Amino acid sequence: MVENDDVARQARQFHEETPHAVSVSVTLSTHTRGVLSEIRDELNDRAGEPILNTNDVVRLALEGASRYHERAPASDDDVHALTAAVRDALDETGAD
Repeated sequence: MVENDDVARQARQFHEETPHAVSVSVTLSTHTRGVLSEIRDELNDRAGEPILNTNDVVRLALEGASRYHERAPASDDDVHALTAAVRDALDETGAD
């Protein structure tokens, strides 16, 4: 299926761009861990193969938050302030 091929290509590229030499220890609640696992499994199912790991999903979430910041309405101050912090951190690390 063409859609699966496209998802697999994008997932593989995203996974390969994540440095595997860098490992971060994060404490997650059971609920958060379950949600991340469900997202990872859904993305891997759509790709048709197990490509992404939980670290990839966390990175996707952070990048999503930073992109939300670019489009978030300025009136949503709480969310905008939080996503601004994510965006600033990604800018400092040189992430795309």
